[in-house]
Amino acid sequence: MAGLSRSIRLAERDASIVSSVELLANYGVSAVRKTRRGELKQLKHVSFGWISAGTFATIQGIKRNVGPLLTKFVEGGYRLKQAIWSVSVSIEGVSLPILGAVMVVTAITAYWADIAAGNPLGAYFDLACLILPFGEVYLIYRLILGIEAILKDAYGFLGSPSGFAWSTLLSGALPGVSEISGILNYLNAYAKSKGVKTGL
Repeated sequence: MAGLSRSIRLAERDASIVSSVELLANYGVSAVRKTRRGELKQLKHVSFGWISAGTFATIQGIKRNVGPLLTKFVEGGYRLKQAIWSVSVSIEGVSLPILGAVMVVTAITAYWADIAAGNPLGAYFDLACLILPFGEVYLIYRLILGIEAILKDAYGFLGSPSGFAWSTLLSGALPGVSEISGILNYLNAYAKSKGVKTGL
């Protein structure tokens, strides 16, 4: 009889170890505290330390609900990237990604402009936009700013009424660019008021 009870205790201990490993692997929980009635009181999370059961439930709810949205957002960003980079021109049997090349040139040009302006963080962000989801949206915005600056500096073109029309055309070339421009201008002004250098 003693051998049977010892076997039961070993089996329970092994089941407890398996349960602990599953908690750690699936939820990041390394230990559990219970009340005298057996209810969960606290959990020791590998990232957050000891947290209440309610906090743990909130974290799991966020992971369950935000995770799929974030996945779809990233997937959408890379689908946009694929669509932009797949626009190509075939010359004598060789297919060249036209918009992809424009994005690379824009990123490199914006990188050097930010380096010259003393904004290394912005410069690295310009290059990172080549691989980040929806990075092309920012690069198209920088391209519009670059074209506008070239026209303004080289020809004084934007000071004339026709230049204003050209600027409006450039800014309205894509839906939402004027809104993005307004948001970025606001963020740029706020950053400058706090003493942060920006490349915009």
